[in-house]
Amino acid sequence: MKAWENWFKKIQAEGSMVEMGAPYASEAKVVTQDATTDEAPTSAGNLILAGYSIVKADNLDAAAAIAKACPGIQQGCSIEVREIKPGPS
Repeated sequence: MKAWENWFKKIQAEGSMVEMGAPYASEAKVVTQDATTDEAPTSAGNLILAGYSIVKADNLDAAAAIAKACPGIQQGCSIEVREIKPGPS
């Protein structure tokens, strides 16, 4: 946990942290056109969605560089990095 705390503090000090985010709860609903089920998408197959954070970066490569320093990487996790597109004005 100390490694995570240090990583978050570093990103905050650099001015790149927008929202620290949170872990996902284990309960979930999957909604499709046909049904709503209690299947947890957080453990679909070998994919585990643990949580999210939002960082500010100049581009996708810069955001990926921030993610590469995440302690989860050293624990064998992968991190998906995506741009958040602005909503309608």
